[in-house]
Amino acid sequence: MRNITSLMDRSVILNLFFVHICVDSGSGAKKDFDLRTGNTSSTMEMKHYPFVMERTDGVLLKLDLKLDQPVEQVLKSMREALKFTGFAGLPSPPPAPVSQENNNQKNGNVSANGKHNNSHGGMHFAPGAGKLWESQPRGGREWHGVDHSFDINTHRGRNLKLFLKDLDPKDIEARRASRMDASAAALVARRAYGFQSIDGTSLGWSSANLAICLSTLTALFDEHGSSLQLTSFYPLRLLLSSDEIQGKIDLYDGIIMLNPAATPLQWLQTLKNVSHDDIGKYKINQTRLKRYLEIVQNSLGIKLKKGHSCSSYDYHMFVERLAIGIENRLKEEGMVLSSQALALERVLVTVESSQACRRGVLNANGSIRVGADMTGEAVASSIARLSTDARKKVIKQADLLQTVKTNIGRAQEEFGFDRVYRAGLPKVTSEEVLTCLSTLLESTELEQLKGSLAGKSLGIAGSGHYCHLGDDGSIVVPWDWQTR
Repeated sequence: MRNITSLMDRSVILNLFFVHICVDSGSGAKKDFDLRTGNTSSTMEMKHYPFVMERTDGVLLKLDLKLDQPVEQVLKSMREALKFTGFAGLPSPPPAPVSQENNNQKNGNVSANGKHNNSHGGMHFAPGAGKLWESQPRGGREWHGVDHSFDINTHRGRNLKLFLKDLDPKDIEARRASRMDASAAALVARRAYGFQSIDGTSLGWSSANLAICLSTLTALFDEHGSSLQLTSFYPLRLLLSSDEIQGKIDLYDGIIMLNPAATPLQWLQTLKNVSHDDIGKYKINQTRLKRYLEIVQNSLGIKLKKGHSCSSYDYHMFVERLAIGIENRLKEEGMVLSSQALALERVLVTVESSQACRRGVLNANGSIRVGADMTGEAVASSIARLSTDARKKVIKQADLLQTVKTNIGRAQEEFGFDRVYRAGLPKVTSEEVLTCLSTLLESTELEQLKGSLAGKSLGIAGSGHYCHLGDDGSIVVPWDWQTR
């Protein structure tokens, strides 16, 4: 069926052939036959159809159409019939595809008894041939049927020298100006509403678009600020996020979430729902959390932190459950704080959601990851089991960070960087940052790079990124960048 479609697409034979031809049934009666649908006014069981065509000069020609032949022969017969009517320049039907038998014989895919072995065969592109062929079966000889004509193996995207050569300084200035506009718009909106902070980094928008969004938010306050219940939303924070959730106001984390895709009137409705009682509830939640955190951290000798996958409500409930359990145990058994736990440096424990973490895990940076649904006994057991290795990793990371800080200072002094930072996701490790800075400081084209990088900010991204211009006008390079 695929061959028929391709043949009809390539040829204009059927387009030039009459839509309706007069078919002779043998008894003198004529029937209309539609070539596009293959239907006639009555059912025809024959495989041999005589028909009559009229030439441009009025002469009638009686011809035969044998539909039991291969499709190539049928199209050829149509072409010959159209040539009789006076049409010229009709293309010939394309050649017939290679049969399965010839294809298998060509590729050596014939068994000893002469039967074809088609087990587990797949379609692959032959190199340079531009057509499909059948691969060898499993266990057969190795085949080389991959089309490599579209393979691309280039390091151009990581070539810092070529990127700096094509970089337009006007683009850097424009992005710096857009970042300053966004910062100014955020400051104006924060002061107008009294938010503790405004965060729109999770949107992934450019600074220019974010500035427009924040300006719209400020204009909304100028027009409808008097209809709000609060004159200041402090200490709540504003988060611009595209996540669609039911609760736009989080009184555990102190966040008001607005979707930038919503209309200003929808923003206004969300802001109108915030009252003085909500501010009071948030302050109560924060006071309780602070008290419970003090009990948990002093008892276990840790620093507790909410992870990205854990909701603020789950985090509060986790800390409260641990604190109440510790208080009850202290009352029943008369436990006291361990002097060893107080003497050692506290280990960072990150609380993630129950779906993301079900048992204690040691992270690469020396922190311990626990789940929000873990019991107090499981958490204490995980900390006791992993704390020794965690402290060793923390010490190692601290030494490595000090080395990174030293090399960043050298790079800033050598190239005149405004700042050097880690950019994008996935996060680059300290070892990768050191590799990037060492390659930069030991480059044979140091003087040429100095002239292009002086006065700019340098962002170091993970492998897989290309050299590009950051939203704030900084030069972002992968840690494994090259100059050739």
